[in-house]
Formats: sequence, C-alpha cells, structure tokens
Amino acid sequence: MPAPASSPSPNWFRRTWGRLSPRMQGLVKNLCVGVGIWCVLLLFQDSARLRRFEDTGFDWIMRMAAGTGVHDTGNRFAFALLDIDERTYRRWDEPFFTDRAKLCRLIRYGVDNGARLIIVDVEVSRPGGPGDEVLREYLTSLDYSADSPPPPILLARGLRHPLGLGEDSKNTLEARPSFLDRVVAESPGLFWASTLFDLEPDGQIRRWRLWEDILPGDSEAPKTLLSFQVLAGLLLLGDDLSLAAPDLFLSQLNNQTEQLQVGPHTFEPAAGRMERRIIYSIPWHLAEDERYPDITLRGEAAPLLYVRPAYTVTEIDAPPPDPSLAGRVLIIGASHAESRDVHATPLGSMPGPMIILNSVDTFLRFGAVKKPPLVLRLLIIMALILVMSVCFQRFSSFLGMVLSALVVVLALIPLTFWLFRDGFWIDFAVPLIAVQVYKIVDEFRKTALRGRNTPCPSDLPPEGSPE
Repeated sequence: MPAPASSPSPNWFRRTWGRLSPRMQGLVKNLCVGVGIWCVLLLFQDSARLRRFEDTGFDWIMRMAAGTGVHDTGNRFAFALLDIDERTYRRWDEPFFTDRAKLCRLIRYGVDNGARLIIVDVEVSRPGGPGDEVLREYLTSLDYSADSPPPPILLARGLRHPLGLGEDSKNTLEARPSFLDRVVAESPGLFWASTLFDLEPDGQIRRWRLWEDILPGDSEAPKTLLSFQVLAGLLLLGDDLSLAAPDLFLSQLNNQTEQLQVGPHTFEPAAGRMERRIIYSIPWHLAEDERYPDITLRGEAAPLLYVRPAYTVTEIDAPPPDPSLAGRVLIIGASHAESRDVHATPLGSMPGPMIILNSVDTFLRFGAVKKPPLVLRLLIIMALILVMSVCFQRFSSFLGMVLSALVVVLALIPLTFWLFRDGFWIDFAVPLIAVQVYKIVDEFRKTALRGRNTPCPSDLPPEGSPE
C-alpha cells in the first residue's frame, strides 16, 4: 500500500537553503524584503499616510515634467486663453459682475476666428445688467444646423445648496436659475457644465469631479451635470463628433453601465483617487528661458497654449482676425485678484481657467490616469531589486550603496517619466529604498558580529609566553 504524500518538512527547506550560495541567498533575501513590502503597500494603499506619500511622488514627477515635451504624445489638442487679467479688469472699470456685453464680444471673437470648442469659465447665473440681453440674443442666433456650424459652447453652471432639506442640504446641490436657461435648453450646441473640483486637506486641487448629481432648481436642469472635461471629451473625441454625444453618455450613466466610453477612453463610474488625478502639464507662469512645447496644429508647429489678454479684443471697435485661435480649444476666464478664482496646485497658484485647461488636457489625452497591470509592476520591481542586489554583492558596502542609489536615479526616474508620458503612474520608490535600508542594517549587523568575535589585544597572551 503506497504511503500518503507528505508536505515538505522544515528540514527540507533548510537543506535547500543551505545548498544556495551566499550570493544567491542574498538575492533571495532582497527579493523577499522588496516584494514583501510592496505587497504590504498594496494591502494598505488606501491609508492616509500612503496616500500622502503617493501624492508627493506624483507631484514631484509632475513638477519635473511641467512645460516640457515629456507629456507630448503627438495627439494633443491646442489651447487658447482669452484672459480677463488684472489689466483687463481695470480697463473695464473693475465691475462687480463680468460685463455680459464684453463677454459676448469674447465669445463672438472665438466663434468668428474658428475656435474648435469654447469654454466659458464665467458664471452667468445672476443678472448682470443690460449686457444680459446682448449675450442672450447672440447665443440664440447661433445656427448649429448650418453647413458651417459654430463651435460648441460650454457654460459654467452656478450651483447652490437647496433650502428646506435640513442636514441633507449640505451634501446636496441644485442648479442656480440663469437668464440663459431657456436658450441653452433650446440649442443643440450650448451646454451647462460643472466647475467643481476636490479640495485636498493641504488646500491644493489635485483631482477632478466627473459630474455632479443635482436637484432641478427653479429652471429645467439635468439631474446629472457633466464637468467641462467630460463634455470636452464627448464633443471632441467621438467617432462622429455629434452634438448628441452628451445625451447618449447620460443615458449610459443612468443605465448604470459598468464601463463608460468617451472616445478611445474607458473608465468606471466610481473612479478612484488615482484615476481622477489631474496631470498639470501646462503651468501658468514660465521662467524666462522656458516656453510651452510645440504641437502640430493644422499641419504646422504651434505652441501648446496661446494666451491673449481680453482687453485686446473688447477695447477695439473692430479687432483684426487672429489666426492663432483657429482650431484651438478656447477658454474664456478670469485671473485677476478680485475674481477670487486663484487656487493652490502642485505647480503653485493657478487661476481657475488654467485648472480647467489642465483638466481638459488630461482627459482628452488619457481619460484617466492608470496603473500598469499588477504582473508587469511585479516583474519591473523584481528586476530593479536584482540589479541593486548585484551592486551590493560585487562591490564594497559603500560603493554598493552608491551604485544601487544610481540604479534608482538612472533607471527608476526615466522609467517613471516614460510611463507618465502615456498616462501611467507607478511608484517603486518605497520597496527599493526598503531594500537599501535592509542592506545597510544587515551590513552593520555583520560588522558588529565580526567585532564581537575578534579578541581584544589585552586578551592575547604575551609574546613569547607559553600558551
């Protein structure tokens, strides 16, 4: 009768371990330490401390790449900003509300000069005076059924907390009525959009919100209000570029589809923290020797961002055509101090229009920031640990530490940049640093043991004396 199979005994593991050379034992130990810590990080990846650590690493890589070609994947959209800056604000006599007649001139200028999409980051909910009628009449006159229709126009929707809901009102939003409600409802090319972003505990804006579930206000409003970046993706990335794309997307959302599609991008409705990260690649201010990277626009090289003060349009009776606006995603917004729309970001203080611009740019290129497959991440980290281990074994302790640090700098950072360029984020730093710390501690332990086993000179017998 055959004997039942038995599991490997501890002695078998000891014998197998003993057959390994000291170098191989060191490699296995380093792999176990690095991969073990990496697995622990996966289990506790939602902890507040690890979130802060991940955000810090992401912010650093983003600052290193900002304003460079690192982000250029060859299919970027060009942007333009008609900026209601401090000079413009003072030339307009510092109005409490943005003059709607002047705002209308800015929108008309973008339409007449061939902008591909217009984003208006100026709230138009509250009445602002005689200019309201000018803006309403112009938007009503836009004919989206023409052979050469105007570009879609996205308008910032004012939101507020409703009354009469008690404590629930703090977590509920409703649309603030606007004098443009009927115009937007009757036009296929005008859309309301949400301007809300998540504010981090340190006061910075790092993550977008894809949409807002709102209550209908005094006006007719959708129950789901899409953000600027989602609307821009639906209108610019679809196969047929239909103006009906937002309605089709909302029907997907209402049907609780597990995977949502926006052009080539897919994402889950309940996107996580990393998937909602904004990749700030377009800084607000550049150093004297810096410039925005060039991209291909209408077959020619053109700066990624073109900024023009708004007063250069509104303070001239008949401003000349501006071919630099053609084919660009145009954002109209304010950066002056009284707008109260300047916020902290990983790239420093930035006005609201620039935050929206970076959000739209991120969404158009990546849809959402992704992490490589788990198996690929494991293989990469194992390969880096093996290279570091060889450095420790082939050279002295100090030189091994220096060379292993160079491995982190020369291999990890370029690899992270390469993945970051395509919207992937991967963080190897903690496991690799853990291996380095482990090796340093292990070397100190071995040195201490050698010192403990070496006899002191006083313990040695006198020279020439019998033993």
